[in-house]
Amino acid sequence: MASIRCFLTLVLAPIALVAQTVPNPKSPDRPAAPLAMYKDKWAPMVGVQSNSPIIIVNGCRVVLERDAAIILDIGKRYTGGFVTVADVNLVDSHGFDISTGSMALEANLTPSADIPEAYALAVANPSDLGPDKPPALVVVAQQVDNLKAGKKTPLYIELPRGIGEEHTSWYVLVFSAGQQVRSTGTEKILPEYFGRLDSYLLKGLIAEKAKKGVNSSLTPYRRTPIVLPDSIVAKYKNAVVKVEISVDADGRVNNVQPLEVADPELSSALTMKICTWLFIPAFKDGAAVPAKAIIPLKM
Repeated sequence: MASIRCFLTLVLAPIALVAQTVPNPKSPDRPAAPLAMYKDKWAPMVGVQSNSPIIIVNGCRVVLERDAAIILDIGKRYTGGFVTVADVNLVDSHGFDISTGSMALEANLTPSADIPEAYALAVANPSDLGPDKPPALVVVAQQVDNLKAGKKTPLYIELPRGIGEEHTSWYVLVFSAGQQVRSTGTEKILPEYFGRLDSYLLKGLIAEKAKKGVNSSLTPYRRTPIVLPDSIVAKYKNAVVKVEISVDADGRVNNVQPLEVADPELSSALTMKICTWLFIPAFKDGAAVPAKAIIPLKM
């Protein structure tokens, strides 16, 4: 597979494509970055002590309370290795009165490489928060310590009282310091969550611009790298293919059309990739309006 980068003619910064499908695209594969609440501010997590998040404040490690709030933001990159997460199961928590319905999550972790100072986050989708609420996940942290390549390590995470039965689909994310390690099941929870987060934040930006009553052109909002099939890249090696995109008033791409090239394979591949771009839409007299842009792609 070969990667390409492209430039939007309306802006100076480079934009990358993302590989997804229509009509219901998911957000691209991106790592998570955990943040913990400390004195009414979100601070990056660098570890976990038992079930307590660890952050860095003024160069010093601070261990927060076990019930400190944790959220997931979009990270910059994954760290090395892969962790196979197997045998995920909910059981009655051994540490609580079973009559309360308290549960625990069990799993086995097997890394492909040594992972120092590892910790795990058990995550699940919460109940419906409503259309006007920001997206969120239920997040519970657990210290793991050092994972050894090829060695199966059992994981046991006690879940807060009452949430084990309400949330039956749990996933395990593995981190080393503040960076996520790729692991089994990540694609089942994060792309959809980050997609909702992107849409929520974009909706807020559009409303903010509408209040200002200004005129403006399209502005790229979500920029993610893409990979096109080798067959297409080889076919158009070193060529520049111009692509016209149409963006609606919500900032979503609703049409992709290569120009000066009649190639169904290329058209289909580009549509699958470009459909997940997000834009701050064009504005005229304070109202978001549909707009088009020409993108030259260097193959």
